[in-house]
Amino acid sequence: MKTPLKIHTEHFRDGNREEFQYVLPADFLDFREEVISFHSPIHLQGEVYATDEHLILQLEAHTEIEMPCSVCNEKTFVTLKTEEIYHTIPFDEMEATIFDFTDIVREEIVILIPQFIECNQGKCPTRTDIAKFMKSKAVNTQNHFPFADL
Repeated sequence: MKTPLKIHTEHFRDGNREEFQYVLPADFLDFREEVISFHSPIHLQGEVYATDEHLILQLEAHTEIEMPCSVCNEKTFVTLKTEEIYHTIPFDEMEATIFDFTDIVREEIVILIPQFIECNQGKCPTRTDIAKFMKSKAVNTQNHFPFADL
């Protein structure tokens, strides 16, 4: 897939800064998972600049995914949002003067996917149905103070 997330690094060695904003299609991430799907576009914004030895990439992204509720297994939507993520890339580790930061964006968004999610903002209506199958917390009626006799 052709990506707009390419930076010509020579442009930034002179102290230039560049802000960017992209709205990328959901399939841009090329994420294939049976139960999790991206349907909303990915909103990406940030800034690129350089120091003497590093390219600095600051970005923010947000999108929405669809995944099953951990309690009732019904599909629910989850918003994923990154805030002020910084990446530094040493110039001497770059193989070319064009740097593609697609993989960085993909990793930062995918790492936000929660392992468990509950529909209705954490108040799944079927939770009461399964409560009888869950372990109950033992109530401690007696407090123990191990250092009380010191």
